[in-house]
Amino acid sequence: MITHRIAVVSLAILLAGCSRSKTVSTPNGNVKVEENGNQSTVTVTGDNGAKMTIASEGTKLPDDYPKDVPVVSGAKIVMATSATDGSSLIIESPDSFDKTVAFYKKALADGGWKSDATVAAEKMTMYSATKDTRHLVIQVSESEGKCSVTQSVGKK
Repeated sequence: MITHRIAVVSLAILLAGCSRSKTVSTPNGNVKVEENGNQSTVTVTGDNGAKMTIASEGTKLPDDYPKDVPVVSGAKIVMATSATDGSSLIIESPDSFDKTVAFYKKALADGGWKSDATVAAEKMTMYSATKDTRHLVIQVSESEGKCSVTQSVGKK
């Protein structure tokens, strides 16, 4: 199934270079590719109604991204994915590594997320937390002077 999804997403990305908006039907569902300037979005809808959306750099935070998952103010969204069972986000923080790490530490506690684990190494910190029936992993890292954050939230 994952191989099929990769093939479908690859096809959709190829189609994105050819048109502004295109929908392709497959035996297992539909793939819709949309382009708007430097933004592109691929939405895969399975025949069971399950959806997965991948948005490229320059996009905005997805409307269905959980409102209680903290996101650094002023962040540049590099990639966003949204599916029936969870969401992921890759961003560039406008703040320093230390300030970004401090933001997430405080925001998770203030937002009612229960910390499961924190792993810290030189210029990399990872938080694992739970809230209600969801699990959240946030990784903050710095490379070449840029602070990036990867967030994944889904069902436990």
